[in-house]
Amino acid sequence: ICAAASSTASATDLGRNLAGETCQSSGVAAPDQPISVKCGTSDEAVGTIGIVPRVTAAPSDSAKYRQSIASLIGVAGMQATCAEPEWVGNTLMRVCTLNSNGWPRVILGVEAGGKLYRAEGVPSATPALMAAISADAHMSAGDSSALTQALSAKLPAGIVHAAGTDYDGYKQAIETARLSGAADNYAAAENGYRNAVSVEERLFGRSSLVVGMSLAELALQVSSQGLFSEAAGLFH
Repeated sequence: ICAAASSTASATDLGRNLAGETCQSSGVAAPDQPISVKCGTSDEAVGTIGIVPRVTAAPSDSAKYRQSIASLIGVAGMQATCAEPEWVGNTLMRVCTLNSNGWPRVILGVEAGGKLYRAEGVPSATPALMAAISADAHMSAGDSSALTQALSAKLPAGIVHAAGTDYDGYKQAIETARLSGAADNYAAAENGYRNAVSVEERLFGRSSLVVGMSLAELALQVSSQGLFSEAAGLFH
């Protein structure tokens, strides 16, 4: 983070994420122009950082200051269920669960260089998100290792260290499954859900709710092919 802070605001080198992939940023943060962060070989952004405008001065009282940050770093519009905010050093952190698939997202809020930053991304991108904030603010934004420890206490190790290829593989599998199911191509949908379950079992564990949700969808596709005994086993 310190190295990133000494670079220019348009610097793209953000070090590595928790999967060991190199990460880069694009652009300079502004209220209407968020920074996007990509890691590894994936073309998909793993996170974004934006500027949250203040309409009033920050309260001097510590408790009121934290309340003001929590109210400004909102989750409105997210199709997700979010835990209550907690503070890790000078950084606000919220762990959210996407309603669509049960996968987690991390929201961070921190003031640095006279700006209030809001970052959102996958858990493994946390060090890169903090490095992007540090680079834009020209100063250290906070301790990403402490944030990693806090995330590790809340989430499975597999998802905390998930690589870009994990997200790409899941996205491709689940899109194939859903499109095939909508077209009544149950065999192709079954194959897609099996591939999605394989990724989720490795990242979340076989007994996780996330895997259970996908197994139920898989069972429906198997049942639609008349394989009722196999479907019953999957439902069980």
